[in-house]
Amino acid sequence: QKGWKSWKEKKGKRICPFLTCLDCESELHLFEDERSTELRCVNTTCTGSISSEELFLTRKQQTETPPDLLLTSVETLNRQIQNDQYQKIFGVGMPEEERPKMLLLDEAHTYSGLAGAQVALLLRRWRHAVGNPVHTVGLSATLLDGETFFGDLSSTNPNEVMVVEPTNTEMEPDGKEHLIALR
Repeated sequence: QKGWKSWKEKKGKRICPFLTCLDCESELHLFEDERSTELRCVNTTCTGSISSEELFLTRKQQTETPPDLLLTSVETLNRQIQNDQYQKIFGVGMPEEERPKMLLLDEAHTYSGLAGAQVALLLRRWRHAVGNPVHTVGLSATLLDGETFFGDLSSTNPNEVMVVEPTNTEMEPDGKEHLIALR
């Protein structure tokens, strides 16, 4: 079937490539019928299962019930906000109460230079397509001028950006990190 190519088969059942049983850590196999899709533990002494109501396993499920929390990449966002079939997963064309309210950008410092400019434009396009303000939060341990950097990235006035960071007395030097760059 289309969409299950990366799932290996064992004894005619598809093996979930990204998750094991939450109860016993055995493999989970995919079971489908006309009414539902679920993952079931292969261990016969375990009753562990994950229903399609708990974890969406298909894009169709995501489009029918957009998620409360979506983890994605900027590449996927760029591709899918233009796709009539999947854009509502990202809040485009959804009723106001179902639109995203927050965007979290991890490792925000990686969005610098030309790539950062492209991400900033993508975020402006996405917010415009969503049609309402989206509170933007960025995480980074290495930004020197967070207000300016994040203001540019999120198209926000730097005066409206709040940097949250520990004080020197709150920092605890518990370990060391060694980085080696090889060429």
